[in-house]
Order: sequence, then C-alpha cells, then structure tokens
Amino acid sequence: LNLKKMVKMIDAKRVKYSINRKISTFIQFRNNIFRKLLIAFAN
Repeated sequence: LNLKKMVKMIDAKRVKYSINRKISTFIQFRNNIFRKLLIAFAN
C-alpha cells in the first residue's frame, strides 16, 4: 500500500514537472515572438 502511494506521488510530480516545462517553453516562445515584433517595429 505504501509503495503504491509513493509511486502515485512520484507520477504526480512527474506530470506536474512536464506541464510546468511545457508552460515555460510556451512563455519563452511567446516572449521571443514579442521581441522580434518589437525589433521589427523599432527598425
């Protein structure tokens, strides 16, 4: 029973980590687009 709980916790952490990583990649991607647009408007 304890082992199952541990596995569930580890799985939850793994899922949370991958979601956070996807969100941060998306934010970086969006920031890069904004930066390119700003540079394009500035020129």
